[in-house]
Amino acid sequence: MKKEKIELHNGGAMAVLSTNGGFIQKFSVDGRDILYSDNLVDVNGEKKKRGGIPILFPWAGALENLPQHGFARDKKWRKIKVNKDLIRKRALLELTDDKETLKIFPYHFRCELKVELGDRELFYLLTIFNRDKRDMPITPGLHPYFKIHSSDLKNLKTNISGFKGTDYELSKTLFFPLQPVEVFIPDLGKIKITYGKDFNRKQAKLVVWSDKPDYLCFEA
Repeated sequence: MKKEKIELHNGGAMAVLSTNGGFIQKFSVDGRDILYSDNLVDVNGEKKKRGGIPILFPWAGALENLPQHGFARDKKWRKIKVNKDLIRKRALLELTDDKETLKIFPYHFRCELKVELGDRELFYLLTIFNRDKRDMPITPGLHPYFKIHSSDLKNLKTNISGFKGTDYELSKTLFFPLQPVEVFIPDLGKIKITYGKDFNRKQAKLVVWSDKPDYLCFEA
């Protein structure tokens, strides 16, 4: 599958987005990586894709006999033209159903992804259009890998009630009610995650997880 990379800049912020998977591969501020960059890592003797911000659609998590986290992160997204005045700091991509997606998710849909950089911020908007005649069951999610080394966990401060970096164990998965997240990382600063009202639904969870000492995921 041919990949096209889109590089965005605004002030001190920089991001790299791939049309393969609608995938944010890199996000940095003032030259410091906020995300663990897209990479293949060894996990128990098996190469696993880790890093960036993968899209989880039509569902997040595991469903019996279906792909983990859906299929959007494995599909080629189409690039949509952006106003020339915004082309350096905004990208638009779309994904629609095809013969392969209909085999495992029998619904007609269109996803539009807008990624835009502020001076020190990354805005991420996924809009899903149901083009079917039936209600379409979806549980989308995001899986950001933040560049936080395990040696920094003891000094990690968050606003998540019940989470302490000093108590976290590698490969342990923790579940919390979905909530805005603030994480203070030593020598880097504060990361804030906020959600739009449509994403902030009662059934959604905040999951804290990692399987390597180089990153920590605050996924929703």
